[in-house]
Formats: sequence, structure tokens, C-alpha cells
Amino acid sequence: MLAVSADGSIIKRPKNRRKNLTEYYVQFGFNKERKIKRCRDLCIRMNLRYKEYQYSNNTYFRVDIPELFASKLLSWDMVLNTSVSQKHFIVNEVAKWDGTERKDCKIHMYYTVIKQNAEIIQTVASTCGYKTSVTTRLTETGKIFYIVRIMLGKNSAGTQQIERNKKRYHTQE
Repeated sequence: MLAVSADGSIIKRPKNRRKNLTEYYVQFGFNKERKIKRCRDLCIRMNLRYKEYQYSNNTYFRVDIPELFASKLLSWDMVLNTSVSQKHFIVNEVAKWDGTERKDCKIHMYYTVIKQNAEIIQTVASTCGYKTSVTTRLTETGKIFYIVRIMLGKNSAGTQQIERNKKRYHTQE
């Protein structure tokens, strides 16, 4: 699901081309060897029907997926219906697809333009006990870009973009 959200193009098959195939498939194209290996390993581990082929120095995968996974939008089921060990897997996996792992300072970062996906990943990480923060940036095209920082092994988190307003507090007597 994370790989689909990050790097997949979801395609609906025409009815006359389905035969014994699923209604949807996802297409991936990679040139990074780590993503090629990870995609292949996940397809094998999850027993998914897939086709792998080479074109113009890239490796492409066409993977049959159930309709349930035919969306770039992550589901709140990742928060509500997963065990703690599954949540830890999600935190580690998300950095491998749409993020980075900064091992020097023990931070995973996740990038998305989908607000709900940022909220879900932040919530998953928080329920694992990790400190998190979300910041936004504008892309060159004017879209809002969300950056989720997951601090591994920290007991406090800072934040950016807080607007500070001084207000006097009056008590009623």
C-alpha cells in the first residue's frame, strides 16, 4: 500500500482485457536498485501476480492488486486495525518509498502532497511512541507539500511555523 501510494500508477483494466486478472493493476518504474529489489521482494512475499520488464534503463513492474489497494490515499485502518509491530513496520517502510532515513541523527522523513496521508503516518508513528512533527512547504507549482519528521529515540520534538501571539490573560474574580 505504501509503495502504491508513493510510486505507483493505478490503472483500471478495460472489461474485455480482464479474463482471470484483477480489475486494477499498478505500474511502477524504477532505476534505483534498492527499489527494484524491494518491489520484487514484496511481490513475492505477498504472493502477488506481477510482470517485470526492462525499458530504457528502467525496470518496470505491472502488479495485479485488489480493488481495496487501488488508491493513493492511505487508509485510517493503518492506525485503527494494526498491531504495534505492524505500525513499526509501517514507520520503517514509509521512509524507504516516499521518504528518507537519516541514520546519523535517527530521523525518518516522509514526504507527500496528500494531507490525510501525512496525518495517518504521523499518527502511526506517534502511537509507536515516536515524537513527530509536520511542516509544510509550497512546491514550485503552488501545491502544499507535507513533511512528516519521525524522531527515533527522542523524547521531545520541536516545531516550525508556529505563529506566536502575546495575549494578556485576565482572570475573573
